[in-house]
Amino acid sequence: MSDTKVCNFNCICNRDDCAYKHYLNTAEERKAFKELYDATYDKNRHNETDPKGERRKMCLFGHLCGKEECGFKHFCNIECRRLLQKSWYKTRKQTENKAFLEELSGKYQMSEEELSKLMGLVGRK
Repeated sequence: MSDTKVCNFNCICNRDDCAYKHYLNTAEERKAFKELYDATYDKNRHNETDPKGERRKMCLFGHLCGKEECGFKHFCNIECRRLLQKSWYKTRKQTENKAFLEELSGKYQMSEEELSKLMGLVGRK
């Protein structure tokens, strides 16, 4: 078992040189996630409470933890984490699809019209 400690800011850590463990590995990913978090998190609705003081360690998955009964710290409740998960993974998938299509267009000769049609499919559910 590793003694590596999980960063208290985890998914929203914006330090490039942070030595602690994060669920999102790159600082660029975490900065993008922080923008989503800042737009989503409402202190009055999404604050994670711990009245018994049982949550002592940070959750490895941080703000992207989907486990309702997780006994670790997240600093936002399950409602907020589910909203963040839904938005993050949807945006992430669209970004990956767009990059894939751009790579394809570089390998295969595609007209702007064909590429636009394919790009339009990326934003659909």
